[in-house]
Amino acid sequence: MNYQWTSKNSASTQLNSQQVKNGEDPMSTVPNSDKISKISDSQSSVSLNIVTGDLTRRELRRRSWHMLPGLTPFILWPIPHEDPISLLLKLIILTVAVVIAGSIYLKFRHISRDAEENRAEAVLGYALSVLGTLLLFPAHAEIGFMVLAILAFGDGSATFGGLVFPSRSLPWNDDKSVTGLLSFIVMGSLMGTIIYWGEANPGVTWGTAFAIAIPTAICAAIAESLPVRLNDNVRVGITASVVSPLTHFFVMGF
Repeated sequence: MNYQWTSKNSASTQLNSQQVKNGEDPMSTVPNSDKISKISDSQSSVSLNIVTGDLTRRELRRRSWHMLPGLTPFILWPIPHEDPISLLLKLIILTVAVVIAGSIYLKFRHISRDAEENRAEAVLGYALSVLGTLLLFPAHAEIGFMVLAILAFGDGSATFGGLVFPSRSLPWNDDKSVTGLLSFIVMGSLMGTIIYWGEANPGVTWGTAFAIAIPTAICAAIAESLPVRLNDNVRVGITASVVSPLTHFFVMGF
């Protein structure tokens, strides 16, 4: 051990002597505190990137705004209302939708992934699919709210799953991952079941709510994963708006 230490110091002394002969500062090879700090910050950044993948602050804001409208049914649960939903409740829902959609539209450049992304297509595709289903089936508000749940939490979770748990790409779309698709199906089915069950009047069993939610979530997840240019809010919204009433009436009857 002593020999190794002496050898290292001897080599260091020789190196310093050589640097002096060459007109160099021997201390220039010793990292100062600023360098050490930069290295430490860099290592911290690398560690953070390993944990979060490509989940940037912009993407986190985008996901937060995407999921925010999904809380609406939970807010309405304590408020007594009957089916079909009254004109007053329709106006309340419409007002909430306009406020949220307007806020997202105005802040869209802060959450958009692409400067060329069509904000009207993204915002209206989301809002109109939910409002349209609620207005078409006023006696079954649970259908419209399930569409909202799948859009907010299913589609909203696909990005989280794909970035936080990287996996191989889908066979039909290199830009989408298997974990992203599964995350959509799991969260869409789970939240769709909860919100459908909570809104259904008369009440239904958890099994019935799940039987209606899962086919809708699967079809919407597949629509979201397709390699087409149409905004995914439009694709998911239209698919959920069509499949949800079909599964509802297939399971519950007309």
